[in-house]
Formats: sequence, structure tokens, C-alpha cells
Amino acid sequence: MGHSDASVATHALIDSLIGAAALKDIGSHFLNSNENFKKNKGEKMLRVGQGYDLHKLKKGRDLILCGEKIPFKKGLLGHSDADVATHALIDSLLGAAALKDIGSHFPDSEENFKNINSLILLKKTVLILKNNNFKISNVDLTIVAKEPKLAPFIEKMKENIMPILNIPKTAISIKATTEENLGITKKGSCIACFSCCLIKEIKE
Repeated sequence: MGHSDASVATHALIDSLIGAAALKDIGSHFLNSNENFKKNKGEKMLRVGQGYDLHKLKKGRDLILCGEKIPFKKGLLGHSDADVATHALIDSLLGAAALKDIGSHFPDSEENFKNINSLILLKKTVLILKNNNFKISNVDLTIVAKEPKLAPFIEKMKENIMPILNIPKTAISIKATTEENLGITKKGSCIACFSCCLIKEIKE
């Protein structure tokens, strides 16, 4: 029992860090009488999620990233539209909520997901989060590709996913980079994407 969450191990760690710096003790900095440090059982929990996806490039396919069709000689190969950026985003959102992964909810063995627009899957994912009392705070994506140059299309990508995520454009970061002829994308045979997100628990 304690004024905060009363974690003995955490309190001992804090005390050792403060003591090592000769800065008194935990009680001096976090007084029991201060209401700012009182445990709040009704506070919203913040959760971080990360996702990753990679798809092979192939001639005869459209290149779709965050719902935007990118003019290019090749497209990404996959069961759906193979939107690698949206897939990584979905995985990060599900991961943050501890609700498994994209393959568990939208398996590539099901025909109804064949060539589906991945933004539809993103909408379904946002609904899954909502039904589990989570709201999205912000997302950050890094697309890794040797080619094509993606900078001219990033703002449109943001606009495509913004209304689905129900967050402002300022809470959406999409970046594109190469691996300087290193790594798995060095031959230009695939495109990868990393995603991280912050979601918050909705409590009535």
C-alpha cells in the first residue's frame, strides 16, 4: 500500500539513482503529500506499437503505397494490393493493442481478401481498435526503397490515411529512404516499410 502504485522495486531503483548522484532521496523529490504523484486508477494507458512488412517488386503490378498509386515500371506482389506501407501500419496498430497481427485478422488464404484495397483493411483495423477501447494518437512510417523517388507522393499518402485514422495530418509522419545500395533493398527487387504508432486506451 502506498501513495503511488507502491512498486517497491521501482522505488528502490529510483532511490539508488538519486543517491548515486548525491541528490538526497526519493521522498525529497516526490513527496507523499503531493497530489501530483497520487495513483490515478482512471488514467488512460498509452501503448506503443511497431510493424514491419516487405514485398517483392514485379512487372505487371500496380505500385500502391498508403493507398496512392505510384507511377513505376513495377508493382508489389501480394495476395491483396500488396500495399506494404499500409500493411506495416496495420501491424503496428494491432501490435500496440496486443491484438495479434495482420495475418491473423486478414489471412492471405481467404479469397475475399484477394486484390483487396489495403485501405479497406486499415478501416477494419481502426474499427477493431475502437471496439477494444483504443484511439490512435499518432503514426510514423519509414518506407525503404531504392526506387522510385517517393517524396512527391508523401503528402497525398498522408491525406489518404488521415480520415481513416481519424487524426490530423500533423500526427502522421511518412518518410522515404534508401539503404545506400546496402541491405535487402539494394538490388531494387523489393520495398520494405517500418511503422510505429502511439495509441491510447479510451476509458469512460
